[in-house]
Amino acid sequence: FCDTMSLHATITGASRGFGRALAVELSKCPATFDELHLVLVARQADQLAATEALVREARAKAMVGGASDGADLRLTVDCLTVDLANLETLAEQTAPLWSQLREVASRSPKPRSLFFNNAGSVGPLGYVADDLGSGAGGAGGTGGGLSSLLAMQASINLNVTSALWLSSQFTHIFGAPRTDTGGAAAGDDGNGGGGTAEVVDAAAGAGEAEEGEQAMADCIVNVSSLAAVQAFPSWGVYCSGKAARDMFHTTIHKEQEHAKRLTTLNYAPGPLDTEMQAELRTSETIDRSTREYFIESKNNGSLVKTEDSARVCVALVLSDGVFESGAHVDFFDVKEGNGEGGALTIEQGA
Repeated sequence: FCDTMSLHATITGASRGFGRALAVELSKCPATFDELHLVLVARQADQLAATEALVREARAKAMVGGASDGADLRLTVDCLTVDLANLETLAEQTAPLWSQLREVASRSPKPRSLFFNNAGSVGPLGYVADDLGSGAGGAGGTGGGLSSLLAMQASINLNVTSALWLSSQFTHIFGAPRTDTGGAAAGDDGNGGGGTAEVVDAAAGAGEAEEGEQAMADCIVNVSSLAAVQAFPSWGVYCSGKAARDMFHTTIHKEQEHAKRLTTLNYAPGPLDTEMQAELRTSETIDRSTREYFIESKNNGSLVKTEDSARVCVALVLSDGVFESGAHVDFFDVKEGNGEGGALTIEQGA
């Protein structure tokens, strides 16, 4: 997959579901990386510990009989307990992560760095007109559903504001300064310190390949959804949040494409068979046809397994030149070649 032998990957929402599956999948690449550093971020410390245990188990199994013949795993796992929806404490709680990533950016040779922006929630569901007409919450916005200012704000805080800020911090560390005005991209890093563009510039040589080799860029993976590009009745807030995230990460690509140092991928993992999916199948506020579709998909086994989608996502990110930076790619768009190590292709609209 990759020509570098050291990988640093941060995964938000790593305590369950797709985030956990991503962590486990990344741990299965011993022949690709002789050093792997995972940072798992979520609210629940006990569930993060469970993910770490699964990661170490998967890594050990992958090493047996592999290219490394059971040699030193050189696996590091850090668990960071953060409430990503609490904007008042977000900068303080994530400060250790940005400090660690600035150190990573200064290494020579620099590890390849990935950021899986996965954490999110469904948020309030319901038809806009019906909910507003019900009067729940009134002008004070304290009721339920879309009429509640507090419920809507909580959803936007986690699914949009927090997610965009996290990716902006990663970009500030690993991205290239702007060139259109000759000004530097340095500024406040959100944690009371100065900007880090100068740190990245000083370490730029560490991220460059030797002559004749092609270095792979660092990458932000925004875990997207079909709802980012297609409207679904009763999903207005969720669709809006996913669309906003897609556009933000496409904009990062536009700002960074001149340097080819940082790429972005909006990856829609498909209708996953997760706890959140189970909740949707029993929801009274979700659109009836959508609920029935999810129930039928569960019954006929057509929901996507988290491990299958995670395998495709990781393979995409670790393969060179398969996806276009800034693009929206759906799980069902990716075609895997025959046999172990088969090439990936993207056939959008297939």
